[in-house]
Amino acid sequence: MRESDILRSLEPQIPISSSSPVSTSPPSTELLMPSPGIVTTPHTTVLVITGMHRSGTSLIATILQEAGVYLGDQLIGANRGNIRGHFEDVEFVQFHQTVLRSQNLDIDGWMIQPHKQILPEYVTAAKTLITRKSQRNLWGWKDPRTTLFLNFWQTLIPQAKFIFVYRSPWEVVDSLYRRGTDDLIQQNPKIAIDSWILYNQKILEFYRTNYSNCILVNINKIIKNDLDCILKINQKFKLNLSSPNSDKIIQPNLLNPEAFPSYRTEIIKQYFPKALDLYLALEAQSYPLNAEPELSWSQWQPSDSPQAWICQDWLKIRNLEREIERLNTELKLNKTQPIPSEIIPVKPSNFVSSQGLQPYQAWLNVNQWNEKAQSFLYSRLKENVSKLPKLSVIIPVYNPLVEYLEKAIASVTQQIYVNWELCIADDGSSDTEIQEQLNQWQKQDARIRVIFRPENGNISQASNSAASLATGEFLLFLDHDDQLTPDALAEIALYLGEHPETEFIYSDDDKIDSQGNHFAPQFKPDWSPELLLSYMYIGHLWGVKREIFEQLGGFRIGFEGAQDYDFALRATEICNQIAHLPLILYHWRAIPGSTATSAMAKPNSFKASIQALQEAFQRRGIAGTIQQPNWAIHKQVGVFEHQFTDQGPSVTILIPTKNQKQLLEACLSSLKKTTYQNYQIVIIDNGSDDPDTLAYLEQLPQQVLKIETPDKTFNFAAIHNQAVQQIQSDYLLFLNNDTEVISPHWLSQMMGYAQIKGVGAVGAKLIFPNEKIQHAGVVHGLHQGLAGHGFKLRPSKANGYLSYIQVVRNYSAVSADCLLTPRNLFLDLGGFDSEQFAVAYNDVDYCYRLSEKGWRSVYCPTAELIHHEGATRGYDDSPQEVAAFRHLYGNKVDPYYSPHLSLADENFRIQPRRFFLGSMKKRLRVLIASHLLDLTGAPLHQYEIAVKLAKAGMIEPIVFSFQEGPLQTEYQKQGIQVIICKPHPLAKNYDPATYHLVMQKLSQQLSKLKIDVFYINTLPNFFLVDCAQRLGIPCIWNIHESEPIETYLQGLEEEITRHALECFRFPYRVVFVSSETQKNYLDLNHSHNFTVIYNGINRSSSPMSNATWTREKARESLKIKKDEIVLLLLGTVGSRKGQKDLPLALAKLPPEWQKKVKILIVGDRPSSYSQELKTLVRSLPIVLQEKINILPETRDIARYYQAADIFILTSRIESFPRVILEAMAYGLPIIATPVFGVKEQVKQGVNGLFYPAGNIDALAKVITQLLTDEKLRSHLAQNSSKVLERFNNFEQMVESYGQILQEAYLSGSPVSDSPKIAPQFKGSASELPLVSICIPTYNGEKYLKEALSSVVDQTYPHLEIIISDDSSTDKTLEIIQSFQKNCSLKVSLFQHEQYGLAKNWNYCVSQAHGKYIKFLFQDDLLEPNCLEEFVNLAETDAEIGLVFSPRNIILSPEAIANKILLRAYYGYQDLHQAWSDLKPIQTGKDLLADPQLLQSPLNKIGEPSTILIKKEAVEQLGGFDSEFKQLLDLDLWLRIMGHYKIGFVNQKLSSFRLHSDQQTLKNAESGYSELRNFYQKLYTHPDYSFLSDDLKNVIGRVYKGDL
Repeated sequence: MRESDILRSLEPQIPISSSSPVSTSPPSTELLMPSPGIVTTPHTTVLVITGMHRSGTSLIATILQEAGVYLGDQLIGANRGNIRGHFEDVEFVQFHQTVLRSQNLDIDGWMIQPHKQILPEYVTAAKTLITRKSQRNLWGWKDPRTTLFLNFWQTLIPQAKFIFVYRSPWEVVDSLYRRGTDDLIQQNPKIAIDSWILYNQKILEFYRTNYSNCILVNINKIIKNDLDCILKINQKFKLNLSSPNSDKIIQPNLLNPEAFPSYRTEIIKQYFPKALDLYLALEAQSYPLNAEPELSWSQWQPSDSPQAWICQDWLKIRNLEREIERLNTELKLNKTQPIPSEIIPVKPSNFVSSQGLQPYQAWLNVNQWNEKAQSFLYSRLKENVSKLPKLSVIIPVYNPLVEYLEKAIASVTQQIYVNWELCIADDGSSDTEIQEQLNQWQKQDARIRVIFRPENGNISQASNSAASLATGEFLLFLDHDDQLTPDALAEIALYLGEHPETEFIYSDDDKIDSQGNHFAPQFKPDWSPELLLSYMYIGHLWGVKREIFEQLGGFRIGFEGAQDYDFALRATEICNQIAHLPLILYHWRAIPGSTATSAMAKPNSFKASIQALQEAFQRRGIAGTIQQPNWAIHKQVGVFEHQFTDQGPSVTILIPTKNQKQLLEACLSSLKKTTYQNYQIVIIDNGSDDPDTLAYLEQLPQQVLKIETPDKTFNFAAIHNQAVQQIQSDYLLFLNNDTEVISPHWLSQMMGYAQIKGVGAVGAKLIFPNEKIQHAGVVHGLHQGLAGHGFKLRPSKANGYLSYIQVVRNYSAVSADCLLTPRNLFLDLGGFDSEQFAVAYNDVDYCYRLSEKGWRSVYCPTAELIHHEGATRGYDDSPQEVAAFRHLYGNKVDPYYSPHLSLADENFRIQPRRFFLGSMKKRLRVLIASHLLDLTGAPLHQYEIAVKLAKAGMIEPIVFSFQEGPLQTEYQKQGIQVIICKPHPLAKNYDPATYHLVMQKLSQQLSKLKIDVFYINTLPNFFLVDCAQRLGIPCIWNIHESEPIETYLQGLEEEITRHALECFRFPYRVVFVSSETQKNYLDLNHSHNFTVIYNGINRSSSPMSNATWTREKARESLKIKKDEIVLLLLGTVGSRKGQKDLPLALAKLPPEWQKKVKILIVGDRPSSYSQELKTLVRSLPIVLQEKINILPETRDIARYYQAADIFILTSRIESFPRVILEAMAYGLPIIATPVFGVKEQVKQGVNGLFYPAGNIDALAKVITQLLTDEKLRSHLAQNSSKVLERFNNFEQMVESYGQILQEAYLSGSPVSDSPKIAPQFKGSASELPLVSICIPTYNGEKYLKEALSSVVDQTYPHLEIIISDDSSTDKTLEIIQSFQKNCSLKVSLFQHEQYGLAKNWNYCVSQAHGKYIKFLFQDDLLEPNCLEEFVNLAETDAEIGLVFSPRNIILSPEAIANKILLRAYYGYQDLHQAWSDLKPIQTGKDLLADPQLLQSPLNKIGEPSTILIKKEAVEQLGGFDSEFKQLLDLDLWLRIMGHYKIGFVNQKLSSFRLHSDQQTLKNAESGYSELRNFYQKLYTHPDYSFLSDDLKNVIGRVYKGDL
């Protein structure tokens, strides 16, 4: 087993809920076993302690251990969840986890699946375990998972005694929520109550049927009287256990029992009556210890069925309590303020629709293999044919299931890429069928080579044997039961072709079970050397240059189970170029009984891994030891940590402080526990003036440097740079004064990694006082393209995605709150950038500069410190620093963060994304669907994106709207087609049936546009999302609305409303323009397809770039006096915008300021609100009326912005208003209402001030504040443009939309076959139309037998075979004559002198008697249903002259090395896709009018073997033109188009073979071309008189060389 197979994704998978009533039959989740038999354990007593997690089983185990019961030598230790220890025997825990994992179940037992069989190998292992433990007279074990295996263990150990521990459901669930370390429960809180029901139902059923061997106890009774517990156990089981010391064991506060009824109890009663039923049943059945049940029977009416949202709210309360605790700690409060117990969860809106997908299932949905993705891949291969290498796939084989071996091999033979060889070594398999299958595969494909080893060795030897067969440039490794994706080898080859210097390469992977279900994806970082020291993260698929493999001697014997890990460690030491493809190219099979899921081989694998790592440390000169951390032992995963010495180079710990004596004192006190020996502490006093702090600093033994900046402002970067000048140690450690050391070896660990070659910075795990992560590495791109801390606010003991929280790995940066770096390196790079990043981003910038110089940043999880973030300074970053950071790094891509993971938060969540490599050259036809075409924000935003992408050649936009407007003209000026649809499809209030009919009709109309992607604007256009879904066309949906969703769905029938909500599932992306707006819709994010792209303004567009208006000219044109201060309110006048606030506020300004202001309200249009606004203004005193100008909508906005002094936004609802961006671009201070996305644009006191919408007094107050405080007004104005730079600019926004459109296009579902149109044939086969299969031959002995066999296999019954031989000199005639003798069909052979191509083809047709001609060339093949499908379609319309279909392409083995044939193979797949508008039946002249007609590929029909022709059409048009040798088929196809209809069957009905003997290849090699003659015929010959004048003109220009 490979080491990469050991690691599992530790994130939980699919949770299952339970809602059925308490059953008296055994639950359906019991793990079954195949009659294991009894293990003989004479004279031993076995006690099994089990129960639901968090029920007190550890306490019972402690008591029994103290009483003399042996519970094992290796027990799982303490952690946050059980601070005194779990008391679980590692061997029993590992056994249970292994069996659960073999069934693809959660190893902690949170998952419930149908019946599964426990395999015999596990039974054997269990018996071995029991036999070993039975050396003791009195022994047992404790593990809550045992509850899932009760019948299993009872069958093996009939005399076993079971002690069941239970606790109330509200206490257990609340304990799980309070603990907060179970990722699965954090994701789906209802699993907690479901699991409690499952576990205790199983306990109750087992107890009822095995009463004599069981005790059932409530843990709260034990806390009250543990001695009584021991007494009852002794009595029932006839034991003599001693009484333990109660005071030593019992600490009641550990379990926090529920003293009084609370909302938790009420929740269980109200919403989970099944759990309460079960709890009362446990109380009634339990041992007399519980003579008085804790809860008496009562009657109640549950108000609802169990609801997941109840648990979600409960969990939120507990998370909030922990957050309050953290905040109170930071505020130095002595007491945590609890959430009141009266809080009751609030029921969600009825608008919430059904359950969503798991994130990876949503990812799989948009990453299906489809024709578009295949065509794109073919085009990339065609462009790069000359650079592509030969790949050798290596498979070691030993007794796999034949079914899976065949799938593994088939996954290679079905690759899109063809230049490969498959090298297989069978390692002495005892299954004879395997040898037979391998020999058969070897015969079928010359690229498959097999070596049979005479006896079984091991996986290392077998892999080396297979590799010895390889002749390719690169070796790729495939396990014998795993599978490659169809594009795997193509993507590898393309990358290697573009980057030939690559020496080692790896991809992402996922798991696949026996039913073909995919799960547990591993989206990996780019090359991360330190992560490889934690585990074999490279996994599958990986490959290496053959010369490197041979140089290293292949896999080393003795490292079996970790041979690939050992090789990866050795290879990456000598490889200079290591590449990662962020694509899932490999499916690792995880099935019951496979080595991938069996724990039996893992101890050896772990030992081999430790040995491989230890030797790697020795080779690299790293002084450290390797071990498995306790959590990895518990989880049974191959993850490793390193222990470093306390000796090493000198380190100076630099701690800046200003006052804050208590923080500094705590920090210095904690440093005393540091075990590293060679360090000193230097305090940087940044201007302390607090007497207590100054006195404290005076008496410190450490050196204190007094450093201040000249302007007395805080400049973290500058004071550290200055301090470093006075330091001489080898290393610097920057440490905040608000930190406290947790782990004594923290500095030893950091120094261990710092001394690894290439490491430039090391950061620590920083933890908030509430045990949540503050820093576990820095991820670039968080916070809308900036940088943030990974896993922030996750539990510090959680593992995180791929265990990243707990393992050492590389990040783009680490935090200077605790950062270690070499002093000389720090000085060489110029230290921190104190000019651009005085306070924020200086650490990130430093690490990024390190990276640019080839150094790495490392996160060290074993260096743990508490960080009271924000205790020293605030949280807000300077807008200047944010702008500088975005300017420098706005386009950076984080190499250590997968593009398949979301940047919406810090949790490394999977985002469903169709990420692709390569450049897409196809211009996408995009439907730009807009509700309006006016000059408001949403339509204008879409207009700018469409125009920019069209100019870039990425899209061909077609605008679709329901109302004319000024943007219609603007689009048309850009040459963009605009379609106005009237009446509006939802103009009437339809019933559901009518709605679906209307949508069907609209979809049919839209289908004619041949759209690649829909780009739909605004929420009311949900029905266009519906249309896209009906058509199978991917779409993106731009949501601008922040109002409650029901605002836009009022008046619709309930079923239509529900369908509108379901439409959120369908788009590839639902794009919101602000995070605040997105929050309104999160309950609808079932497909995980939500994203936020901030609007960017196009400063180069005419309104923004209008250089006509300077400030002076603008104010002069508006007759504004020099001393007047202009308040600008710009936006469409309407109630939503609330413009009436401003005139009312004017009336409340101090009189002296009323005289000095001028108000411009721009954006008027006729409406009732406009009239109300004007009436309001007219009601004001004349002197105030004159101060207000209401101006109409205009695109000339520059005039008003230039004239303005203060920008005001009075809106009640806004998502991410464009006008705010424009105001910031013009450097205006802003007054705004804090609604939705405005809060993301405007920062209070930074670039603007807020007032509550509609609060006139408050508006007047902030206006007055800005009028009177010129310094504040100037400050806000200066910051405004800097705050704007925090957001993506226009180009970045457009790039984001373009990327999403291309990804959406590739995410499309596979194209379905065209519907079969079957005529009603009557009578016998002879009454069906006769088809003449015409086979012109010349020296075709190599492939002719296959071709003839494909004719015999036809399902169509009425045919004849006409063979016209052109004087063959090989065995062609012998093959034909033999075929004639043995064939029941009519076969006519005609031999003649050598005619050449055209004459031979025509002669063949002349001898035919059929209504239809079906050509088949001697080297091609027909699918069995070929004739049937063709004739079915041809007979539906008498005007059809030709029917064609797609075809497969067969590339002969010898042709793989020929670049011309390879280019043809990749370039001429799926010719039919080159047509713009291909239909099952259409006139040929429609196809001749296709704008793509003369574009490559010129022949979009295909070769003669792919078509069926009506014989009369060939005869009418004179057959094939003998003037051509190469384009004679295309010439006839075009002439048929001019006179007949054309049929198309969207199935691959034939196979066209490419091989080295083809005339086409010889023509290409000789440079022969008929294109000029062909265009001349098109342009001049009367046969083409039917061509249109426009087409003739284009052809003429081509012919004359103008095009």
